[in-house]
Amino acid sequence: MTNLADRLEQALNEKKRTDRTASRAGLARYVGISKTAVGKWFNGDTQIIDPRYAPKAAEYLGVNERWLQHGQGTMSAGEAATGHPSEDGEALRLQRVRLFSEQLYRLVGGMSDQEAEETLKIMSEIAEAKAMRHRR
Repeated sequence: MTNLADRLEQALNEKKRTDRTASRAGLARYVGISKTAVGKWFNGDTQIIDPRYAPKAAEYLGVNERWLQHGQGTMSAGEAATGHPSEDGEALRLQRVRLFSEQLYRLVGGMSDQEAEETLKIMSEIAEAKAMRHRR
């Protein structure tokens, strides 16, 4: 199995085939972090990309986020990826929702019914508060 640095290098090299301007600096700008932080991804100092930045990194590179993060699945962003950022972004968003749902299911599965109910209630309140902020 490859490590994160190997997968990043492979993905960036693939992207450069169709986008000669693709670079580590471009990745850093797109994700919204420093070139130094991206350098740590590529040199092996980081074993996994912070989940806040992984979706944007995968989107920039045009790869499957799960493959990028963990080496699981295929490198391709999938059948839904079209090469159009807005459509690819939606495919990646749906993928993130599925992964989060799987993690939540495992977490809630280990709780009592009361704990699970309280957790889901809190999450619902958080989602509603976030939706209200976006409506303003």
